[in-house]
Amino acid sequence: NMTAKGRESYVNRAFFPQLVAPALNDANGRILQEPAKLPTFPENFKYFLDDVTGDNTSLFEMMSKIINNLNSITRCGILVDFENLPEEITQAEAEELRLRPYWSFYSAFDIRQVRLNNIGKPRVIVLSEKIEKKSSDFRQEDKSWDGRRVLFLDEYGIYNQQLFIYDEKINDYVPYSEPVIVLKNGSPMNYIPFYFFNGAENNHEITKPRLQDITESVNSLYKNWADLEYLIYNICVPIRYVTGVTKEDMAVLGTSAPNSIWYTTNPASQFGILDVPGQGLTYAIDNIKNKLDIA
Repeated sequence: NMTAKGRESYVNRAFFPQLVAPALNDANGRILQEPAKLPTFPENFKYFLDDVTGDNTSLFEMMSKIINNLNSITRCGILVDFENLPEEITQAEAEELRLRPYWSFYSAFDIRQVRLNNIGKPRVIVLSEKIEKKSSDFRQEDKSWDGRRVLFLDEYGIYNQQLFIYDEKINDYVPYSEPVIVLKNGSPMNYIPFYFFNGAENNHEITKPRLQDITESVNSLYKNWADLEYLIYNICVPIRYVTGVTKEDMAVLGTSAPNSIWYTTNPASQFGILDVPGQGLTYAIDNIKNKLDIA
C-alpha cells in the first residue's frame, strides 16, 4: 500500500512544461515592439510621460503593466486622482504649476466590486489595497491594514472616495476615513474617473484571458503526467504474492519489502512474483504525446 507521502514523490516526478511564461513574454513583446502613437502634449506637460503615478513610473512602464495584465489575467484598471485645490483655477494655470492628475494601477484581483447605475455607468467601485500609516516616532512601528478604497457617486451624483480597513474583532471592514469629495481643478466631478481595460470593449466585464487555453493545456498535461508516474508504480513494479496461508501465517508474514523474508511452515502455501508487462500505460502515454504536439 502506497502512503500519501509515497504517492506525492511520484506526483512530483511529473513533467511541468514551461510554456506559459515564454508565450506571455512573446505576446507582450509583439505588442510593445512598435512605438506607441501618442497625442501631442503641451510642451510644459511632457514631463507627465516620464512620471504618470507620482513615483517615477513612466507612461511606457504603465502601458507594459496593462498589456501584461490583459494577456495573462484580463480585466484591470487605472484610477485617475487629482490634487485637491482650494479654489478653481484654469487649465493653463494648473499646467504652469504642474498640478496634474496621477494614475494608480489596479489588477483584476484588486477590483473587488463594480455596481452600475441605470444608464450602465459605474456608480460604486470597490478596490482592494494596503493602507499604511507611517509613525512619526521611531520607537513605534508603522502600521498597515488590509483595506478597501470605495469610489462612489453620492445622492447628488457627486464623486466621493472613502477608505475602509479590516477589523479582525468583528470580521468586517470599518470606515478608516470620512467620505471625501475629490476635486478636479477645484471643482467636483459627476463621474468616477476609473478606466477599465479588458482587451475587448474596455468596460468592467471580465473577458477570457488570451493565454487561458495554453494554460489549461499545460495544467492538463501535467496532471496526465502525474497520473502516468503513479500508474507506472502500480502497473510495472513486480508484485510479490503468497497463496495457501492461514490467518496465523498472515500475522507473521508482515510487510513486503526488499529487506524482509517471507516464510511459513504451511506446506500448502506458495510464493511467487507477478511481473505485469504494463501495456495499460499505452493510453496514458499516447494521451501525453498528443497534448505535447498540441502545445
